[in-house]
Amino acid sequence: MKKPHEGSLGSKVASRVRDAIIHGDIALGESLSEDLLAEVFSVSRTPVREALRQLEVQGLVELHTKSATKVFDPTPEQISELCEARFVVEHRAAALAFAKSPAEAGAELSAVVDDMEQCIKNDDMQGYGEADSRFHDVFYRYCGNRYLVSMYDLNLAQVAALRTNLASLSPGEPHRSFADHRLIADMFSEGQADELEETLRAHIHRTEENYVAALKGMRENSEESRLSVLKRALRTDRPIR
Repeated sequence: MKKPHEGSLGSKVASRVRDAIIHGDIALGESLSEDLLAEVFSVSRTPVREALRQLEVQGLVELHTKSATKVFDPTPEQISELCEARFVVEHRAAALAFAKSPAEAGAELSAVVDDMEQCIKNDDMQGYGEADSRFHDVFYRYCGNRYLVSMYDLNLAQVAALRTNLASLSPGEPHRSFADHRLIADMFSEGQADELEETLRAHIHRTEENYVAALKGMRENSEESRLSVLKRALRTDRPIR
């Protein structure tokens, strides 16, 4: 829900890089050179270093002292832990939102679902991912608990980046995901949330499975591509004697 504080040059650079990672324009595991970022943004290395430190706090980059900074590249275990923590926090936020403002939250959830449906029709997966994030934001805006919001903000960027980079690679998505969102929105609108916990649990668990499978496939394809490049680079018309 939050973005880096605006004002400083470093924060502005961080915001631009953050958006590029979340939108999938910069891939997971991508190297980020301080010199290149300074050149791209026409700034010195000082605001770039500030930006990278901010992004490290958000979990979006990993700083290395003797090599280029890299965009976070989660393991399957990290994805599982993130999804587990997400469910614990998100279920409580959704339950509080339903208890306090079911009609208002339901109206916003339904409006976002309509946007998601339009994105599917337009084959706009980036727009769908952004709408997906807006859907889950609703729980926190209506939960009335600042500490839940802070816990959500702590991992928001990573969740959004995984959603953009991996969700579109999962078979059957986004249609299965869309059905879950429609069902949850209907629960709020109809004032019936008896199955909210189990629906949200199943939704996030399937998300975890999809992300892990998509990550595995992406890495296998990347390894195959690197192998093909190496073979082409080493190919010669004459055998080694």
